[in-house]
Amino acid sequence: MSDTGCLEIQGASLAGVYKILNNVPVKPDLLDFTGNTFKKTSLFLPCDKSSPSLNIKIADNEKIVINGIASKVTFVEKADPVKSPGFCDDLDLNNSRLVHTASYSMVISETKTGYTLSNFKHLADDESLGGMWFYQK
Repeated sequence: MSDTGCLEIQGASLAGVYKILNNVPVKPDLLDFTGNTFKKTSLFLPCDKSSPSLNIKIADNEKIVINGIASKVTFVEKADPVKSPGFCDDLDLNNSRLVHTASYSMVISETKTGYTLSNFKHLADDESLGGMWFYQK
């Protein structure tokens, strides 16, 4: 292999590492994705009636408030819709974002009639809050 071949491979590797370490929010951003729906605190009802409801407010692209506790949004990325079997099975999830905050990660999905929250995970202990929540437009 020639010297230029090695340089090309190393350059490609460095570009990949740079992209991973410098993850930026996808466009459209979180407020665009939710259509500013959650600028005021909004009630997400559990699909499983034994779970508590969640109050969500997306104050801006950098802060989400969950049940009164603010958390900094670290990044948002496109995601595959995630359904929790047995929960809100009749909803057709079509557009989703994986939202990472300093404390939590969750998937927000858009439906024809509202939004869902699923895969809610507390990052400090990797504990998942099972279930799915729905907000009706």
